[in-house]
Amino acid sequence: LIGIAVFLFIVLGIVGTKSRGGSIALAASLLYLWAMLSSRKILGFAVIALVFAGIIVFAPTDYAERMKTIAEYEQDSSAMGRITAWGYATQMAIDNPLLGVGAGSFNSAYGRDYRREGDPQRWISTHSIFFKVLAEYGFLGLVLFLYLIYSLWVLNRKLRAYIEANPSKTDLPYYAPELINMSLVGYASAGAFLTGVEYPHFYLLMAFSLGLNRLVHQQAEDRKNELSFASVDI
Repeated sequence: LIGIAVFLFIVLGIVGTKSRGGSIALAASLLYLWAMLSSRKILGFAVIALVFAGIIVFAPTDYAERMKTIAEYEQDSSAMGRITAWGYATQMAIDNPLLGVGAGSFNSAYGRDYRREGDPQRWISTHSIFFKVLAEYGFLGLVLFLYLIYSLWVLNRKLRAYIEANPSKTDLPYYAPELINMSLVGYASAGAFLTGVEYPHFYLLMAFSLGLNRLVHQQAEDRKNELSFASVDI
């Protein structure tokens, strides 16, 4: 019940702020949850469809108008600003392929070396965790960042397989690692359109993944020792 309540507050926050990135993340994470955990695919898809139908019915009109700009991005100044910033970020990485322009230096590099006549005079944002990493840390940094995301996803998939194969070795449910992966998918989906690589979200998910992995194997080791002691007593 607490989880459902939190989920509803998240949906309310996304709709209330008219966040396109948040809406994409919500859709992507729910579809991942449906694909990986739903044993009754038709029913699960119906529930997801019901959630989005409820959003469409009860959301304010300006939310729907905001979502339309995803398909009509050429007519949206915010979307076109993102595309422009992504182009500059790519050029920065091409000019500095190994280490980029430096951590936190996208805006200063833009104003100093890349701004053209007619471009915004104030600072601009990359509006993407991936392009921000690309610009500030180069291609090497982007590869490392993508590798970390992929590694966490693989770790949680393997942990789920381990729990399912050894249900007596842990008290944790098999779906716990997949819930972290669901959040990871949401983070990557929203992050593709939002600048938040310094935010704690990814590092919290990393901590949850490593902590859960440690907990499961520690429980398995403890129960193995309990069986060994029991055998000695017998």
